[in-house]
Amino acid sequence: PDRTQMSFSNVRYVHSKLKFGTVRAFACVVWRKWHFDLHNPLVKLKLNTMLKSSTHFVELFPDDFRPEKVLDPSTRNLARYRLISQCEALGTDSAMIWGELEKLDSTTDQTQGLQAVFHLSKLAQNGKPLQTMCDEKTLHKAFDFRSPTSQRTETVWRYRKGNVRVLFYLASGKIVLLACAVAKREGKYSKATKALAQSRIEAFLQAEASSSIDWVSRESKNE
Repeated sequence: PDRTQMSFSNVRYVHSKLKFGTVRAFACVVWRKWHFDLHNPLVKLKLNTMLKSSTHFVELFPDDFRPEKVLDPSTRNLARYRLISQCEALGTDSAMIWGELEKLDSTTDQTQGLQAVFHLSKLAQNGKPLQTMCDEKTLHKAFDFRSPTSQRTETVWRYRKGNVRVLFYLASGKIVLLACAVAKREGKYSKATKALAQSRIEAFLQAEASSSIDWVSRESKNE
């Protein structure tokens, strides 16, 4: 249209519509970015770090898989590796690895995943490096990533049981951090799986660096 023939009120109307359209477009870009970021495990980790003063972890024992065979804590090997999982709350039942196993698609995968973590818990009690007690087909490096927390290249390991891979991290102090479990039948690990494992490891490294690890008591149970 010929803008010279438009009234002042019409010009103001068009300007307001254009301005609203620009603001709306900008808002859409911002919303999409935040919507994407909030579904990114690493962004979630940063937000949780800002909101939480401590991160909960629990050590897992073979007893957790066979409650009828609970051992006297005083008989545990003091030189053992500590198999641990991050917790969502102050309770052993809230260990994140349980949720990872429950999310596996089939009953067979869930059983194999449970057996894998159970076997890792038994190996950890020996106090020997896990790599020396398993063949390379069963246990080997999965992938590396550059940690913004440690400023080092960190290695993610995997333990195999059937089609299930349990990803974990070997930390200092003889700690084995369970990151996640995934059914892998072919191909490489997905970006989502790698991002999840990395976020769990970063959570531990950040908590360790800030001395904010909160070890969950064995007596703690979720209500």
